[in-house]
Amino acid sequence: MDSPVGEYSISLITTNQYGCLDTLIKIHRVLFKGLFIPNAFAPEDPDPEVSRFLPKGIGIKEYFIQVFDTWGNVIWESSELIDSMPAEGWDGKNKKGDLYPPDVYVWKACAKFVDGTIWEGMEGKTFGTLTLIR
Repeated sequence: MDSPVGEYSISLITTNQYGCLDTLIKIHRVLFKGLFIPNAFAPEDPDPEVSRFLPKGIGIKEYFIQVFDTWGNVIWESSELIDSMPAEGWDGKNKKGDLYPPDVYVWKACAKFVDGTIWEGMEGKTFGTLTLIR
């Protein structure tokens, strides 16, 4: 999808019992927006949809996500968007390229959509767990 916003022309044409016509045309603007954060990934999997921790979203204006280890240290973060969608995923490695062990990590995210509304989270939570599978 090129843009999360679409405009649609809606027409209503009516005729009365005397054969008189009338037409009403309204422009309806639709904004597609949302953010989904996966709860598991497997870096060695050949499928790119499975091998990276990459949130899926559309219609996003501002975005920030962090992943924490067991001790609360930030081990990965991103705010990159391309065409109002998250653009950068975590590959399960640290900045030196060393692999993190299989474990359950914690993510925390915030986002604002192009219409100014704030993302309220998944099931009302702006944080969750992430399982790294090896």
